[in-house]
Amino acid sequence: MAKAYDRMEWSFLRGMLLALGFDNRWVELIMVCVTTVSYRILVNGNRSEQVLPTRGLRQGDPLSPYLFIICAEDDSLLFFKANIQEAGEIKDCLSRYESLSGQMAWRFLTRLESLVARIYKARYYPKPSFSGACLGNNPSYCWRSIMAAKDLICSGVRRRIGNGQATLIWDHPWLQDDQDPMIHTEMPPQLAGAKVVGLIDQDTGQWDHPILTDIFVHTDVARIFKIPVSPDYEDKCLKIPPKRKTFLWRALSDILPTTTNLNIKRVGIDPTCAKCGVAHEDIMHALVTCVFASSIWYESHLPIPIIVTNIFHSWFDEVMDILDINGIMFTTAILYYIWKARNGAVWDAYLPTPKKLIATARGAIHAWQLVHHAGTTQPAAHPPSPDFALSLHANPANDAPAEIRECHFDAAYHPTTNKASAGAVLRDENGSYVTAFSTTLPDCFSPLMTEAYACKEVLSWLRDRGHRCVRLYTDCLTLKNYLSSNSGPVRSYVGYAIDSCRSIITSFDYCFISFVPRSDNLVTHTLASAAFDYATVMYWDYIPSNTISAYL
Repeated sequence: MAKAYDRMEWSFLRGMLLALGFDNRWVELIMVCVTTVSYRILVNGNRSEQVLPTRGLRQGDPLSPYLFIICAEDDSLLFFKANIQEAGEIKDCLSRYESLSGQMAWRFLTRLESLVARIYKARYYPKPSFSGACLGNNPSYCWRSIMAAKDLICSGVRRRIGNGQATLIWDHPWLQDDQDPMIHTEMPPQLAGAKVVGLIDQDTGQWDHPILTDIFVHTDVARIFKIPVSPDYEDKCLKIPPKRKTFLWRALSDILPTTTNLNIKRVGIDPTCAKCGVAHEDIMHALVTCVFASSIWYESHLPIPIIVTNIFHSWFDEVMDILDINGIMFTTAILYYIWKARNGAVWDAYLPTPKKLIATARGAIHAWQLVHHAGTTQPAAHPPSPDFALSLHANPANDAPAEIRECHFDAAYHPTTNKASAGAVLRDENGSYVTAFSTTLPDCFSPLMTEAYACKEVLSWLRDRGHRCVRLYTDCLTLKNYLSSNSGPVRSYVGYAIDSCRSIITSFDYCFISFVPRSDNLVTHTLASAAFDYATVMYWDYIPSNTISAYL
């Protein structure tokens, strides 16, 4: 495909546009744009006569890539020598082209207004969304390649709902369902283009139950109610540099050329990792668990927990729920440069030191932020220490108030059902029992999300009881660190809940947040676990519940 733009015959382009069913007048307008080009050549400093070409597309013209894609609908002939080397090069080119087609499928989901998305929608799926598109009759090679990647793309894409203003009800994958994130209910014609914001009661900031039951089948209603609503946030995605975004997409799609993947494709190579020389190399090993990669994550000082999985996208999902926006950018940069270092080990037998790689990643982030203002601070060099606690005051004072209530709280979470609950015990300044409560929570998607929503419920409970000076105790160190700092995982539902907690905390005169080990928090964990057995919120004033009386 060398110099393919220069060799595009105008007559062929016109024929392709007409064959695809474009209106004659539109085709003529496009051809006027293409054919009204001329060149002059400087010869000894003097301009020559005009040169009028008869073929070619102008590179740099924003219209040219789309016209080229249309012409690529036709079959292509590949000429090469019949030997192993050239056959391998052709296979590599086709693999690259296939992966790029997958990225085109990503555009169909995320950039519905783009010209290429609108062209393919008009040709192949005029009524349903891309998620509901099928191969159809007489598909082109490009469309067949895109459809081959569709299931992979659609299975991993989710939009996080904030205020719902940027998410289309039927065209975007926004339900938190691992198997199928799309709405099942057939779309009424009058609701074409409707957005999720129309399903939210703007007075209460919650899902509008009557509207949901009027429009959707009961299974969709149940799935929608599992999603927290956050009206103060937009439905946005994290912005990272295009190269790292493409790399991350390939890693999450498991199409990076690791030794395991290459052997699956029958490329006979040594499966041993070039970095450590011990284990076979899959994506999780290459980027996370290899000795070299592990030393880099240790050097990064990111608060990444030990996640027992061999599936990279599962590991990355957990990390995304824990880190703040700067931490996520730092993580994507580290992943990108670990892979570059891996390629250096394969081709040049060279690996940088962990400190050098970390410095390179930080420098790349800093340069990106200077140009795009995609963040305000670098990730912290060290996470807050476990015994650090922060006093938050609506009315600052040098000393803590004399009478402070102490509140321990905890959450319970069932990962198989996403069911969650919370429990809390309140004591007076002498440590004597005052009251307790337990309640179920909206369905959550991770343990950290459960802890954050439990904290929100407990703070609301304390505020409604009129307590204004409290000490909070949690056994979730990550939550405590976020509440004790100005950062948080803002791109996730966890971030929404943490921001809500901070907002409620400002209504207190004094609030002190501390971490306690799990062994010191068994009472509230017992209460939280028992909440699944109750049909409503339970309160125990003065006399504790039988489930915890033995622990007090």
